[in-house]
Amino acid sequence: MTRCHDIAISGGGLAGLALALALRRALGSDLDLVVLDRVAPTSVAAAGDARAYAVSASSRNLLEAIGTLTIEPIPRLARALV
Repeated sequence: MTRCHDIAISGGGLAGLALALALRRALGSDLDLVVLDRVAPTSVAAAGDARAYAVSASSRNLLEAIGTLTIEPIPRLARALV
């Protein structure tokens, strides 16, 4: 069975999911959007996702603009150790 979508995004990492969210918010919920990834979301959730990300200033601006990034203030002692 063949299934058609308006948009297919390859990759369920940070960039692919951010793009999916931005498109959904910009184009509305009628958009038929699918995110394809080589690992099923349930297997990642079950195993835990220990990936770390370094986010550039422009990426941070994008994530803040689409409402997905919340920065917690770093405690004073932790800043001194960095």
